[in-house]
Amino acid sequence: DAAIKLVVSNGDEAESQLRRWKTASDLTHPNLIRILPVGRAAVDGGEVVYAVEELAEENLAQILPERALTAEEARGMLSPVLSALEYVHGKGLAHGRIRPSNIMAAGDRVKLSSDSLRETGEIPRTEISPTTSKYDAPEVLADGISTSSDVWSLGITLVEVLTQRVPVWDPARMEMNAPDVSEDVPEPFRGIAQCCLQLDPAKRCGVREIANRLEGRLAAKPAAPAPKAAPVEAIAAAPRKSAKGPYLLVLAAAVIVAIFLIVRPRPSSAPGEVQTSLPPPQTSSFSTS
Repeated sequence: DAAIKLVVSNGDEAESQLRRWKTASDLTHPNLIRILPVGRAAVDGGEVVYAVEELAEENLAQILPERALTAEEARGMLSPVLSALEYVHGKGLAHGRIRPSNIMAAGDRVKLSSDSLRETGEIPRTEISPTTSKYDAPEVLADGISTSSDVWSLGITLVEVLTQRVPVWDPARMEMNAPDVSEDVPEPFRGIAQCCLQLDPAKRCGVREIANRLEGRLAAKPAAPAPKAAPVEAIAAAPRKSAKGPYLLVLAAAVIVAIFLIVRPRPSSAPGEVQTSLPPPQTSSFSTS
């Protein structure tokens, strides 16, 4: 069983789409929908480009009108999507269209669509003009899609699958307010969504960090190393400073001067001719106690 996607070949966009499909057909990952043959065909007098894809029986957009996912179901959905995204990003590509309709069930696996994969920097567009959706990051029209814009779309999608509605935010005031993530979203999903929906792309979580948060393996910042304790023997042998130090130096100097005066050779003149004047006793301002 397979699905066939057709695009009318009437411009550069069809050529670009065929090129993207060919790139995606070379990728292999257990959580990516496989792209099988791609090519051109004549249909009703016109020409189309086509991609034959692995058939998915269901997608999340079909479930959400009926109910939101439980936390356990969201965990089971998010883990394989992250695995597929990490693989795609490692190939230098971005998904570009992460949303519930592109998260699918094929057989017994959750799989991410692959027909929208493209190089980073491309701006989503139709034949007529660039276009965005409620899932696209605010910078996409200016900078094109990226791994960071995929993370934004994943954050929007995560909130939607848990609440049946997308986060509330005002794109006109996006410089001031990031999307509001409802407190109804349980942890760790609320923290993940808030990290994904940072207005500054550089501040958003990476795919690996999201996976670590999901599994409770987010590494804490390393603590500053504790000062190295000196061995007891070294501490005991270390010289100790004391207020007596300056006083002892003065006393030692006085003793040396006294010894010099006692032992120096005396002149042969009479004792009355020798006048020795000793300096007055020196006092120290440091306490000896």
